[in-house]
Parts: sequence; structure tokens; C-alpha cells
Amino acid sequence: MFDAVALGIRIKEYRNRKNLSQKELGNLCNMSQSTIANIEKGNISTFNIAKLNIIADALDITLDDILCDSIYALKNNSSPLPYEIKLKQLLLSLDKTEIEFPTRFINNYIILKQSTQINKKE
Repeated sequence: MFDAVALGIRIKEYRNRKNLSQKELGNLCNMSQSTIANIEKGNISTFNIAKLNIIADALDITLDDILCDSIYALKNNSSPLPYEIKLKQLLLSLDKTEIEFPTRFINNYIILKQSTQINKKE
């Protein structure tokens, strides 16, 4: 089994990078817009590697590019949640100066959480 939601998120991400609508990608792949929409939502009834290969070709990427999150889920026997995938993608897109704010925010949150726990114990 694979993670259909992670697969759909990945396809949508690459489609958006190419500035393609679902309809345009569907036309490139000889598929309907609703088929692309369902794939992006993770509503896939059967796993069709041939269809995924056509999509990958239309997006100028490899199958590995769109399957990597699904494969990760299989290796670890758990599926990354959609927000985890989006957060990872966002963090990877930030440059050094842009990453400083979320890093400070997370560190401050951890400090606050730890101090709250210490106060509860006392």
C-alpha cells in the first residue's frame, strides 16, 4: 500500500511549479480535469503506475519525484501527515534569513512549554 494523499500533494506541488492548471495537465496527459483533481486529493481507487508515469513525463520529473513521500511512508510503516509534508516543503524552500524566524519561534515555544511543565510540577 502507498500513501495516496502524499502522492497527490506531490503531484499538485509539481503542477503548480510548472504553472499548469489541472485541466492543462489533464490535456497533456490525455486525462480529464476531474481525474487530476481526484489524484491530487488522494482519491485513487487503484494504483496505476502507467498513469503516474504519464503525469511524471508531462511534468518533466521522474516517478521517484512524485513517489518519494509514499515510499517514505512504506519504509517507516507510518504515513506523514499532509501538514508534515507541506511544512517540510516550506522549510526546504526558505533561505538562511527566512529560516531564522521560525527557528526562533520554535525555540521560544519549547522554552515556554518547558517552563510551563516545570511550574505544574512545583
